[in-house]
Amino acid sequence: PDIGNLFPASDDKFKNADSLELLREAYRLDKLNNFKVVWIDAVIQAQVPRLNKYLSLMRENFKNIFDNQDIVNIKAKSAETLDDAGSGLSMTCWAAANLERV
Repeated sequence: PDIGNLFPASDDKFKNADSLELLREAYRLDKLNNFKVVWIDAVIQAQVPRLNKYLSLMRENFKNIFDNQDIVNIKAKSAETLDDAGSGLSMTCWAAANLERV
């Protein structure tokens, strides 16, 4: 199921949850169900904070979760003052993952 079903926002135990721990649990479930994560591509859009200086740390965090595999390509983009993300009111993320059954 999707993360909304795995970790519903309506469940208080997930309030203020560490998103890396949720990702770690989703990855554990993937492996348990005989899936291998082959590649992840993600773009985070935010006006503030500027994320480029954090990208290497993000890559290391993902590498630690995914069994020391360098399988996450992450990029940061500003929203150039357009919409809520550009006004600094929100952040947006698009991600695609390639999984294969093992």
